[in-house]
Amino acid sequence: MKQLSDCPVCGQHSFSELFPSSYYETAVQAAEYFLTDRRRAVHGRIVRCDGCGFIFTSPQFTAEEYEQIYRDVASVENPPGRSHAVSARYNRLAGQVRKFIGTGRFFDFGCGGGEFLDCMAEFQGIGLEFRSLDFHAQKAKDDRIIASSLSAALKASLVEHGSFEFVTAWDVVEHLPDLADDIAILRSLLKPGGWFFCTVPNVASLAARMSGEQWNCYLLEHLWYFSPNTLTKYFERQGFVGALYAHFYFPLILRHWQAG
Repeated sequence: MKQLSDCPVCGQHSFSELFPSSYYETAVQAAEYFLTDRRRAVHGRIVRCDGCGFIFTSPQFTAEEYEQIYRDVASVENPPGRSHAVSARYNRLAGQVRKFIGTGRFFDFGCGGGEFLDCMAEFQGIGLEFRSLDFHAQKAKDDRIIASSLSAALKASLVEHGSFEFVTAWDVVEHLPDLADDIAILRSLLKPGGWFFCTVPNVASLAARMSGEQWNCYLLEHLWYFSPNTLTKYFERQGFVGALYAHFYFPLILRHWQAG
């Protein structure tokens, strides 16, 4: 595991423990506590930056350990059906995107089985899912979906710099062990003035504040717990210009960013 020495939002080095870890095993067993078929909800050690107040997990598994965990999850988790609730949520997200974008190519980072791509059929969309192709059987037949890590997809020219009008990342950013590197790549994929849309759990929400350690988004697979304030600061540090944010279903922040 790795200890974080710098706050990703402000760069300071002093953190205070908010909640001790409720997970006591190793990365080998972690797949049993990830995502929808988890044995029970647990989380890593959660700290708060003494400077800006950003909340995150430290220590964290390494990026290689997370990659293996997600492969292990993909090998045992049943492919979820396209439920009415899932369809309705993606349709609402598609409606939000259409307020800013009328046409063009887009990249859906962490696209699952392609549900959001289906909702945006009038656009030229491709997606990347970093779990195994076996996670969704239909992916093997869907040429819109890349099964790869982001850096590997870029290296193999499966995606190219400056080639998309917008990028989406629904409930993905909070999972990224290589956060700064991945956000830098996603920004590089955008054309000048392109848009980045994301949702993340809102640690400043009423639900989070009332639930304390029992908040349902304090999970082993979640590494970063943004508030509107820390999300704004982080993405501005990465070179984006913030446009707006809105509260969405669940305690999430829907954020729209434009490349600076």
